[in-house]
Amino acid sequence: MAPFPCILFHTSLPYILPGLTIYFGERREGGKAMEFCVVTAAVGSKKEADRFARLIRRKFNGLHRDKSEFKLSFVTSGDRISAVFEGDETAYSFAKRSITIREKLSYALAEYVIAEKEADIVRRLVSREYDFTEEEDRTVIVDSCLHLLTPEIEGIEVRNRRCGQLAVHIRHFLEENTELNLDGFMTFRMKEYLDQIRETLDYVVDEYLLDKQYEEFIGLLKYFVHFQETQIEVVHLMHTGGSEFTIYNEHMMPLEAAVVEGVVARIADNELELEDVIVSSLISLSPGRIIVHTREPEIQIISTIRQIFGERIEMCEYCPRCKASLDRGRKQGNQGP
Repeated sequence: MAPFPCILFHTSLPYILPGLTIYFGERREGGKAMEFCVVTAAVGSKKEADRFARLIRRKFNGLHRDKSEFKLSFVTSGDRISAVFEGDETAYSFAKRSITIREKLSYALAEYVIAEKEADIVRRLVSREYDFTEEEDRTVIVDSCLHLLTPEIEGIEVRNRRCGQLAVHIRHFLEENTELNLDGFMTFRMKEYLDQIRETLDYVVDEYLLDKQYEEFIGLLKYFVHFQETQIEVVHLMHTGGSEFTIYNEHMMPLEAAVVEGVVARIADNELELEDVIVSSLISLSPGRIIVHTREPEIQIISTIRQIFGERIEMCEYCPRCKASLDRGRKQGNQGP
């Protein structure tokens, strides 16, 4: 194999990642063929350069300490750091060790991308592919996306699986090519990886917009309720479990669940669900006080009711009025089919 004429440290493709270029080739030194690999990464600070070097060193911890035919060193130049691998191909275990080097390097680069570059990838995609003008919106979406990509529960397992998948693609490329630009590789050869991020972003954005729409809707209801005149002094909202609710007057007589037309009729052209009907009924009755009897005060509909009616809400988890109804509802809910 003819030697490379030079090692280029200035390669940079301004798309998703800063330039990160890898070279595999041969050179002649002292009469021996020296297989070498150079990994060059663009870094924004000394701390980032240190993290890159530390990650590579950790993967090749024993490489520079034993009398191996492979050696690892680091070179910095401006805003770039290079990890340089050198080896004597005349050594007995050269072929086997070169395979190990590529495997470890592939996984190290995958870890580097996910740990150090993925947040930048997500931020760039949000800026370029979504129309959010407020920095607060973009920050929430980026953080939520990164959280889903590597969740707290089983986070290490998920991260290891993603690193493994990315490393396989990098290793396959290195086995068949003498030069790898990770910037271009991630952009043009790792469509699956970027598509996974885009799919996660699409989900996060949809949920975020729905949440904002919901918050705006709740705000409108709070405003409406604030200026409503009281129609009835007190009502009891009995939650017997699940989505089962009954509204009673102050004498514990059931009230019809009348829905206010035109006030809470639709959200984004979608028909209201059961919990919205309960909220609408309470708005229609316009009580001065709402005593909520429930054994599950943390569920979503209870939280929504408390948001809308504020100080009008009184919570009851146990009283003579609700004991029989709530205990009966709990027993029925615990019964299997």
